[in-house]
Amino acid sequence: MSDQEKEPQDSAEKKVMEYHEQVDAFTFELENLIERFSSEFDLTRETMVGCLFTSMQFLGTPMVMDLGSEILEEDGEEEEV
Repeated sequence: MSDQEKEPQDSAEKKVMEYHEQVDAFTFELENLIERFSSEFDLTRETMVGCLFTSMQFLGTPMVMDLGSEILEEDGEEEEV
């Protein structure tokens, strides 16, 4: 098998982007998305800002997961058996 025919390396060997590079990539993608929707749709800026604000609210809300009752139920079932 020649060098050109070798299978791609494992994904673990991919270069991980530094944090500031990730922030830049996210920012550029958001800007590109806003530009694309502005040109393809009839959305007003106010509507887009409202959608972004809703997303900000979603991202800013902590995710609360109550696993306590499920764990207690599983423990109780094991004791009954």
